[in-house]
Amino acid sequence: MSGQGPPRWLERLLARVLPASHRQDVLDDLALLFRRRVADAGRGRALLWYLRQVGRELMAVATGESTREGHMGGWSTVKDVIRDGRFAVRSFLATPAFTVSSGLTLVLGIAGTTTMFAVVDQVLLRPLPYPSGERLVHLVQTGPTGGGGLAVSWPNVEDVADAVDGLDGLSAWRGWGFLDQRDGVTERLSGASVTPSYFDLLGLEPAVGRFFASDDVEQPRIVVSHAYWTGRLASDPGAVGRTVSLDGYGYTVVGVAPPGFVDPVAAVAGLGQPDAWRLLSGTPTASGRSNRNVWSIGRLATGVGIHDLDEEMRAVSARLADAHPAENDGQSFHLIGAREARVGDVRRTLLILLGAVGVLLAIACANVANLFLARGTARRRELALRSAVGASRGRLLAQLLTEAAVFALAAGAVGIVASWIALRALSSASAVWLPRAETLGLDPRMVAFALLTSLLTAALFGLVPALRSAGTDLAARLRGSRGGTERDATRLRTIFAASQLALAVVLLSGMGLVLESFLRLTGEELGLDAPQVLTAEVIVDRTVHQSREAQNDVVARLIEGMGGLPAVRSAAGINALPMSGRVDATNVIRAEDEAALNDDPEASARLPRFPVRTVTPGYFGTVGMPVISGRDFAVGDGADAPPVAVVNRALARHLFGDDDPLGRRVVVRGATLEVVGVVGDVRQFGPHRAPEPALYTVYDQEAQSWMRGTMNVALRVGSESGPTPGAVREAVANTGPGLIVVSVARLDTLLGRHLAVPRFRLALATIFGALALILSAVGVGAMAGYTVARRTREYAVRLACGARPDQVVRSIAGSVGAFTLAGLGTGFAAALVSSRLLTGILYGVSPGDVRVHLAVVAVLAAVVAGAAAAPARRVLSIDPARVLRDE
Repeated sequence: MSGQGPPRWLERLLARVLPASHRQDVLDDLALLFRRRVADAGRGRALLWYLRQVGRELMAVATGESTREGHMGGWSTVKDVIRDGRFAVRSFLATPAFTVSSGLTLVLGIAGTTTMFAVVDQVLLRPLPYPSGERLVHLVQTGPTGGGGLAVSWPNVEDVADAVDGLDGLSAWRGWGFLDQRDGVTERLSGASVTPSYFDLLGLEPAVGRFFASDDVEQPRIVVSHAYWTGRLASDPGAVGRTVSLDGYGYTVVGVAPPGFVDPVAAVAGLGQPDAWRLLSGTPTASGRSNRNVWSIGRLATGVGIHDLDEEMRAVSARLADAHPAENDGQSFHLIGAREARVGDVRRTLLILLGAVGVLLAIACANVANLFLARGTARRRELALRSAVGASRGRLLAQLLTEAAVFALAAGAVGIVASWIALRALSSASAVWLPRAETLGLDPRMVAFALLTSLLTAALFGLVPALRSAGTDLAARLRGSRGGTERDATRLRTIFAASQLALAVVLLSGMGLVLESFLRLTGEELGLDAPQVLTAEVIVDRTVHQSREAQNDVVARLIEGMGGLPAVRSAAGINALPMSGRVDATNVIRAEDEAALNDDPEASARLPRFPVRTVTPGYFGTVGMPVISGRDFAVGDGADAPPVAVVNRALARHLFGDDDPLGRRVVVRGATLEVVGVVGDVRQFGPHRAPEPALYTVYDQEAQSWMRGTMNVALRVGSESGPTPGAVREAVANTGPGLIVVSVARLDTLLGRHLAVPRFRLALATIFGALALILSAVGVGAMAGYTVARRTREYAVRLACGARPDQVVRSIAGSVGAFTLAGLGTGFAAALVSSRLLTGILYGVSPGDVRVHLAVVAVLAAVVAGAAAAPARRVLSIDPARVLRDE
């Protein structure tokens, strides 16, 4: 850099590319003007101006246009742009077939890309809706093999909070379902039990009243949601201090959460938004260190990053393992960001889908570029005439790029509307599994992205055709000579067609893998016969039915009454349905091992925990679970009968190996039960998880009160519909008071929730794959038709000279097959590499499954063959003599 002159390296760059005839004049003029701008506006603005001029000069060299006529103006004036834009609109309106076909292609690409960007932006990029939300973290506990998760024990949460200086606090959270009794109406609502610092850690301010204080511990006080306050409490500011009855207990309302508040822990845990929060009761030590029944959330201290605490968390893990080896030996504790915890596995899915729509957009651009090349070929005489009357190549290039920009922006405007419609549908369809799905919608960021994408696509599909049309020998065009120009255009169109095929192979291979994975997943044996089972979740109000005898009696009458409904073949109940997400797990041991474990508490604490369900007699037959050996529970297994249990095959194998489990005794929560039956395994946690050991107790003998409050009545129906929800609710009401129906649904519908994410992936992959197939078929079909049409006269002459039709067909196949083989071969190799990105979301299929990739190649080859068949038939049907006469 010299004095006030322009940067030397830029001057040297220009000197290398400028023609020698006026190189020094251009450099001197630019240097003079640069120094003037430095004096007038400062060096920063002068540098920006100089960079624009360098760009002009490089463009001029590329197009062969001289720029000696002045550096103060732009490449084209605003008036030129407006005039070119008007001309573009008129020309596109004059060719509706071209405009509609290429416009729809581009709209699909832009709308898909914009929609996925909006989802990624909202889910992965936007900050959490809490003050300094990037500092919120969760505590994670993992075992020696990496298993574990966000569920930890309350004592461990308290110990980590006390030991880690880089945390401003760590609060425990546990789900709480309660019955709200008001004006004679009882309803089950969602809630949470938290430690006093919960709302303060989130940095919230109450809408009314206050949040919890440390002296509220052990007091029956609650904070209610804004929705509960506006609905149940009629937005009454005086509701603060009022007592409400929840679960039959009186709670004093101390505050109201702010409007729109989404509980971050409930969102991560996949539970419903709480209607009320109460304080965790008791002390941490009383809850048991091995009982991982709470979640946590904390806040990093100011200036502390999450990885800054890695060493401290390792030290804390070691101290907890030394202090409490029975529960924490081999366990490690670390922190995870609240956004990362909430997004979870969705991140990979969304990024893969974003990449898929990017590939789809590239296919669309290649397709439109091919169409614009054909359009440029048809306009060659028009452009030659414009050149003949004085238009420079740069001026023609500006006009063609303006046309591409107008076209892309119009497609972008339509794409924004299509994307808005897609986002509304996506918001409702994916609310079950997509974080923050309720916030999806049109916003300025999405509009700006769509417009930017439109301009970038204009450059992608418009630049090469524009350079091709404006940068060749226009005089030769005017004379009618095609030669090299035609060959170059054909070569470009061949490249675009092969690129479409390659990209389509990549996208369709991904779709094929996702489809194969979904079929494997849905083909897994669940262990029960769900289609003919209707379920009703019923709450047993323990304030009405307080004793075990009363609960047993009302449940027996409930099952009997619902079993008498029309079209119901049998009825039975279970406290928690398979794959419902509710797990009551505990240690299950052989009775002969109890004494040894009592002498070794540490060994007892390390025992695995298995799901325990309580059912009524006849449940296994009702839901289609086979009884492999022994018997089902019977009416005689009452509260006064010897305690009995039924185990599934996996638990029988775990406890007794190959020995017969019948008549053996097991210990569950201190109670000794006799095994009277073995039933088949059920995939308790979804079709993607292998069956796990499980134990079943009979409801009348179950002593744990928390397992007796909910009864899911299963009804095996003899028809597709069975009784209506209204009839089910009426049967429950006729049973007597103290029973609340929460929901009525078919069992296969409930189980289908586990397929929501795979089904959503499959739906989007199918849409993208179908669009890629259609776009590729259109593009390749157009290229095949163009290739054959260009050689029609040659084929006619060959036929007239005695060539056989099969020889002409082989020649056509060779012309089309060249770019087909190039595109399919490149796409096959790219698909084998890119499909590795699907690792982690596939089930039962390898990303490198060659069968799937070859099937996709075969399908696309068939599409190309079909596209080439029509023009081939036209060639074979022409009259050679007529063509020769025309010659």
